[in-house]
Amino acid sequence: MARNHDNLVGEVGNSMYHQVNNVGYASAVQTLMDMQILSKEDYERWRNGQVPYLEKVCKINLKKLATILNEIKRYAAKNDLKPSFTFYKQWGRKNKSTIKLRFCKTGNEYMENLYATHYVKSVSEKWLTSMPEVISDMANQYKIIDESKWERAMHCMVFRNSVEPAFCVTFEVDVTGFKNMVKEKGLSFTLAFVHAVCKCANEVEALRYRFLDDKIVLYDRIDTAFTYLNKDTGLFKVVNVPFAEDLEEYVRIAGKAAEEQKEYFTGPLGNDVFQCSPMPWVTYTHISHTNSGKKDNATPLFDWGKYYEKDGKVLMSVSIQAHHSFVDGLHIGQFADALQNYLNSF
Repeated sequence: MARNHDNLVGEVGNSMYHQVNNVGYASAVQTLMDMQILSKEDYERWRNGQVPYLEKVCKINLKKLATILNEIKRYAAKNDLKPSFTFYKQWGRKNKSTIKLRFCKTGNEYMENLYATHYVKSVSEKWLTSMPEVISDMANQYKIIDESKWERAMHCMVFRNSVEPAFCVTFEVDVTGFKNMVKEKGLSFTLAFVHAVCKCANEVEALRYRFLDDKIVLYDRIDTAFTYLNKDTGLFKVVNVPFAEDLEEYVRIAGKAAEEQKEYFTGPLGNDVFQCSPMPWVTYTHISHTNSGKKDNATPLFDWGKYYEKDGKVLMSVSIQAHHSFVDGLHIGQFADALQNYLNSF
């Protein structure tokens, strides 16, 4: 069925609403992917410089693309979203000059800016008080590491060239007090544990390093991404939520985002998230993950299984997969200690 003006306006509004509520900001690129006008594969080809300009792979005519861009701008103004220009640069240019990507064939400055502008939710809202004031390329703030002065540079290089640079460790935690607290407050155990894991992971500097555009960066803060089951279909969706220090506030925001998100996947995950995948149906002692083949994917993965009672305690397996370029056994131990100490505080 052909999309008329009202269809486009409705789809833009739906996408913008979910983006802002899930990750705190919205972009034209993500809106086009949500509307199935731009595929993830074509987006990645464009980011890698394999497509001369983005409009070339958009499955809709230029007139309707202009309508979509203007509606994005109108929606943002109506909902008091703050515009933030984003510099989209080509991926994978190691030791080469930066190339700014083009959105339209003509390179018209006004249209280029419409595509490149992200719209950020008002920082006055409580759950966004810890969001950075400037969002650059869909990411939190970070600093670039000077590898010539970085103590870990040699270790990083050695493991970066490994066939499998990530390793996974499983350990057991006592969630007795935490489980009781969650029950008393009527919170979701799963979402409360996502918060616990990401809070403690943020405290370990090694878990906040990433590869970004062939450089090594250290993020100030990492947000959250978690799988959430659609009970009607038995399929999971991946939900992105900015991290918030307050447990109950985070659970409220995450629960709302998870329930309202209709799509299984809203686009490529950002570099600045911790990926959490609860598996509450089975107690396990080891877990492994699929491998995308992207050696520079340094996003830590966290899993946990079904909790069980033993000797009067409630125990649960927790796993972390991390990139060895940045993370050693010492850092896994730091995370495990931080998590157990946090759980013991209840």
